Amino acid sequence: IIAIGAVGVLGTACGGTTPATTSASSGASADGGQQAFLDELNSYGGDFSNVSDAALQTLGAAACSDFKNGNTATQTLADGASGVAQNPSFGLTDNDVGYLIGAAVKNECPAYMGDITALGG
Repeated sequence: IIAIGAVGVLGTACGGTTPATTSASSGASADGGQQAFLDELNSYGGDFSNVSDAALQTLGAAACSDFKNGNTATQTLADGASGVAQNPSFGLTDNDVGYLIGAAVKNECPAYMGDITALGG
């Protein structure tokens, strides 16, 4: 199921057929990258309404930290799913987690785009 989330990540990150972003910031500044990340999540169509912006930013930063620490995309997706499972009030699906990770990488740590692109085959 997590791999399905990765497909959503790749479709968005690579300009596929998943919903387009409303703000395609390159993450030139920390604030700009974080806002672009939140804007992208809001445009996705998933339900992130039970998660505060601060919590979403923390989850996104954790994904980038995973990559910076040498984790693979598969490990990062598993970490994200585990974190969400520990917070059922978030109401996020595995697809939402995959999209969140893709949006974080795209907007906050784009140097790791190759790591998530490689996951798609």
